[in-house]
This record gives sequence, structure tokens and C-alpha cells, in this order.
Amino acid sequence: MDDEVNVTRSLVRSLGAEFEVFTAPSGAEALSILDREIIQVLLTDQRMPQLSGVELLQRAWATHPLIRAIVFSGYTDPA
Repeated sequence: MDDEVNVTRSLVRSLGAEFEVFTAPSGAEALSILDREIIQVLLTDQRMPQLSGVELLQRAWATHPLIRAIVFSGYTDPA
């Protein structure tokens, strides 16, 4: 899940030859995919509107406890 389309396109290009890749621009859409697909690994941006990456994982693990996850972020804090 990432709200930046260039990031999701890059993931599809990088991983699509080896894996079936589903992309979602929002937490609601990611949860919808989880309801209808068997997902092994979930990659998510941490900083998302409405539903953060951690919140998505908490909801995903409630119904799919075996999903593995990678949380990433482009956010930087110069301090």
C-alpha cells in the first residue's frame, strides 16, 4: 500500500516477474484486497492518510495472523 503511484508501479516492475503483486492507494482498498486474496507478504508505507501502515497491519493481523510485513517510509526528520 502506498498513496504514491510511482512507488506502487516500481514495486510491480521489481517484483511482478516473480510474484503476483496487488497494489492499493489506501488502507480501505488494501483491506478489500485482503478480504478476497491470499496475501503472504504485505508491504506498506507507514505515513498514509486515514489509515497508517501500522494500523493496516493491526487490522490485517486480526484476521490474517500469518501475513508477514515490511513497513517503509520516505519521511525524514532533519533533526
